[in-house]
Amino acid sequence: DDSDDDQIDNEQDWNEWNEDQEEPTQCLFSDELAASPSAAITLDKDRYGFDILKLKNDLALDYYGCVKLLNYIRKKVSENTSFVDEKSFSSRTDLIDYMKQEGQFSKIPATSAWRDDSNLIPIIPNDPLLTLFDDDEDDEKEVVLTSDDKTDLETYLQRMAKLTENLEKEGIDLTSLSNK
Repeated sequence: DDSDDDQIDNEQDWNEWNEDQEEPTQCLFSDELAASPSAAITLDKDRYGFDILKLKNDLALDYYGCVKLLNYIRKKVSENTSFVDEKSFSSRTDLIDYMKQEGQFSKIPATSAWRDDSNLIPIIPNDPLLTLFDDDEDDEKEVVLTSDDKTDLETYLQRMAKLTENLEKEGIDLTSLSNK
């Protein structure tokens, strides 16, 4: 029966997708790989007292807000810079020590610092941590774009294309930015 075959295929697709959720994930504050996105979040919470899911709830962030915040934190940490006060250090160890001493793992970076759309670009390509913020509620809502939404989207896409073009003119490869 074709419907039984389709159901089996759908179950296999679901199982493969579900397995993909358990892929090695880099922690926010170290190069350590955890077994999954949730394991990385737990490690950061246990080791540093940093709870990004609590921040998500406290700030009432939607998916894109979470992505911006996470990518901003990843960018700052990769630059050995505090995401709270922008103080820079010569090593990741010095940064982490400073942030612990100052109690910064429980503080929120200034909204203006991370709300920029440039923080939608992942620091780590295909970052599994971003899957934690996918709201199931959003999947159930039907999205209807108004003409203003379409114009905003077109403008955003044009800005992104121009940004990418300018970076390429400067000899900057977006994929290389995540390796710093």
